[in-house]
Amino acid sequence: MSKYWEPLLSGIGNDEVTPTRRKHSKWKYFFTLCIQSLGVIFPEISTSPLLVEYWKEEGGHHHAPHEDEVVGWISMVIWALIVQATFKYMIFITRVDNHHEGGTFSLCSLLLQRKTKLNGFTKNVVRIVSILGACLIIAQGAITPAVKISRAVSGLNDFLPEGHKLASNPENVKIAILGITFVLVFVMFQLNRFGASRFGYIIGPICFLWLLFLSFLGVWQITKYPAILWALNPYSIFTFFQHSLKSKGIKHCLEPIGRAFIVIAGMEILYTDMGHFGAKPIRFCWFFLVL
Repeated sequence: MSKYWEPLLSGIGNDEVTPTRRKHSKWKYFFTLCIQSLGVIFPEISTSPLLVEYWKEEGGHHHAPHEDEVVGWISMVIWALIVQATFKYMIFITRVDNHHEGGTFSLCSLLLQRKTKLNGFTKNVVRIVSILGACLIIAQGAITPAVKISRAVSGLNDFLPEGHKLASNPENVKIAILGITFVLVFVMFQLNRFGASRFGYIIGPICFLWLLFLSFLGVWQITKYPAILWALNPYSIFTFFQHSLKSKGIKHCLEPIGRAFIVIAGMEILYTDMGHFGAKPIRFCWFFLVL
């Protein structure tokens, strides 16, 4: 942890740095990094499930899900988060750092070191794959905010009173959604130019309140429907697929898998932004707040 709190104490004389003060400064800096990581890394991850609408309208009518479908689908989401984020990133990949830096090019640099003993052709393949991976991350960073903000803004249409002139005209609704989305995306990207540190200070507390709100809603709904706790059992996923195969066919088994991938979209930021905040603050936020 010294690499995170020593810069904070670099301007203080040795006669002023007591063990107690050093310890307090260490934890103060650690929780500062946690707040900043909440504002930079976790907003995308904590809002990804909002993009998923599994029980959509079919033929103008809402699909009434079977109990096994609900438990199986929630189980799929839970175990996708556990396997992809907890096991893959938090436990394994965040340990593979290049001088405390993460990301595609950090992995590329590690693979191109002499001790890996790769031949020239393999190294060129690694370079090309790394460039393609970086391009995908840049594209996702440009597209995903607009998609999520437009989805959130479109939900405001449900709160308009019946007979409102805006709600009665679908074209006006689309124009309003595009306009509000454009303004919000423009403001968000303008805030990015101030750096990850200041951006994290602004968005971090908001994301913290959002996660607390989700926790409250989760506990409240569990008290109303305690049977949903069966979703913690991964066997519910197999029951879900078994019921879907019998009633709807293979097509409706593949669709929820694709929707589960939407839930875990953006998990690569856990590794790519590791150099900004360090692995320990990211792990702390994930295990004690986000998960």
